[in-house]
Amino acid sequence: MSGRVAKASIEDNDLLEALEAAEDEHGSMAEALRHALRTTYADEEDADNDVSTSGLPKAAREGYEALREHVNPGERLALDAAEGIIAQRVQLRKPTVRDTIIRKLHAAGWIDVEQGIHRV
Repeated sequence: MSGRVAKASIEDNDLLEALEAAEDEHGSMAEALRHALRTTYADEEDADNDVSTSGLPKAAREGYEALREHVNPGERLALDAAEGIIAQRVQLRKPTVRDTIIRKLHAAGWIDVEQGIHRV
């Protein structure tokens, strides 16, 4: 799929706050804007991006699918490795994956996160 890059400055604080909230739901500002355009102007229901179908945004569901490709249910995976796998799949920077994806999957009960000692 080819496309054009669109850039816009947002000076309205209310709009910026809404976009930042949507970014948390969709995993990135770009995906949040695409979703808004699809549902507003393209007149699509956009079931693939609908948060309500599973309670999780598309990026979180894709991250979960990526994890399932690497481990079977009940198996363990280092948190650092899981973040790398998810970051690659959903095209987010690795440092943001824990807040935007891992915590949502854990809160929804899709994964368990066991904390341990990282360094002594």
